[in-house]
Amino acid sequence: MPSGPGVSACIVARPKQTRRASSVRLELISAALFALIASIDTTSKADQRMESTVRRVNNLLKGNKGIACKLDWLTACIEWVVEEEQMTSNIDYNKLQDLVYEQWLLSDLCDSSLGCLPASHDKHTLDNLYLLQINSIINVGMSAYSQLQMLKGQEIDATDSDKAKRNMEGKPTRMLLLQLTDGSVEISAIEYHLIPFLSSETPPGSKIKLRGPVQCRLGIILLTSQNVTMLGGEVEHLMATNNQKLTKHRAALL
Repeated sequence: MPSGPGVSACIVARPKQTRRASSVRLELISAALFALIASIDTTSKADQRMESTVRRVNNLLKGNKGIACKLDWLTACIEWVVEEEQMTSNIDYNKLQDLVYEQWLLSDLCDSSLGCLPASHDKHTLDNLYLLQINSIINVGMSAYSQLQMLKGQEIDATDSDKAKRNMEGKPTRMLLLQLTDGSVEISAIEYHLIPFLSSETPPGSKIKLRGPVQCRLGIILLTSQNVTMLGGEVEHLMATNNQKLTKHRAALL
């Protein structure tokens, strides 16, 4: 076995290099762990802030607007609004509530809201506050003759027999039939008395506020200008669906 000062020096130096390399590796591992812990801590704090924000806005919407949102939709909506408006700090919660409310008006309640209607629709009176969405609205009081006049923009050919004309025309009254939803169930409603701010041109997806007591007969809500308020809004895919139905209806008339 070799001997001498040089060999001894080499033998002694190697463990020192190994210890230094091990020390460097430990430092790198420690730094990575600290970075990971810091990242987790930051993410955890961000999640906690978002959860707190969602709870606060949810309470504001319930208290001020009477809206009960689905939490997953509300969370996604708030995240989008905060990013769009660059609300990185010192959030104005009243402003945030208003911005979320605007998005709620444009949402489909099936995606955004918890149900509010009672399980049974045969109840004679609805006594509470209900926020509903108009899925469709048609004027069932307009006669076929009147609808043809509206489509053609003129009187139907005078050669049509008077009897046929009278049968088509019917009574010159208006009655709107609406399909409504609370996000969970659908229910029909009719215009029991004239409601000036509703028409067959009202955009599908519009939101209305129904305030009890509201009469309900055979599962159909009786609407009047005294128990319904227009909130606004629309839903794009419902507008497209109703346009397709209207086109088919017009084709059938012609």
